Formats: sequence, C-alpha cells, structure tokens
Amino acid sequence: MPGELADLITAPFSWPSGAALKAAAEAAGFRQLHLLTPTLPMVLEGGVEQAVQAFAATPVAPGVAALPRQVQDAFFEQLRTEMAKLLKDGKVIGQMTSNIVIGRC
Repeated sequence: MPGELADLITAPFSWPSGAALKAAAEAAGFRQLHLLTPTLPMVLEGGVEQAVQAFAATPVAPGVAALPRQVQDAFFEQLRTEMAKLLKDGKVIGQMTSNIVIGRC
C-alpha cells in the first residue's frame, strides 16, 4: 500500500497518548485544558462483512479503490483477517477509545 494511504489510515490512531495530545494543545496556546478518554463498545452485528462494508465510509476508501485489483484484494483479505479476531457469536465486538481535549484559546 502506498505510504500516503497508510498514513491516512493510521492518522486517527497516531497520537501516542491522551497526555501527549493535551500537551500539544497546551503548546499551541490553549489553556484550561481537560482531557476526556471515553471508551465505548463497538459492535458490528453483521460481522466481518459489515466491517468491510463500513470501510467504504472512510476517507481512505477512494485511495484504496484506485489501487490495482490485486492490492485491493490483499488489503481486504487482511482486513477480514484482523476483524475475524474480534468475532463473538457472529458479531465483531471490540472497544473504541477516543482522546478528547477541551480548552480555551
């Protein structure tokens, strides 16, 4: 996969921690910062194929669609393999955690 697409896929997960995100906001001049780190369940009742279909709604999807068919097939096969690790009773079940920083300028 081209590096630009890989960077786009991993961008939401690129901060090493919530504390690092908060420090970056502080360095940018924000004050009265509060860090929230909610974790919520992620359940895809349609299983692995729902996870693959949901990928079409990501900003990376057009770039993947432009790749040669063989590369696309390998990408989606790897996606299926990774999502299968989260299968329970036919559903993909995991957790999603977000780091949210609230502050004032």
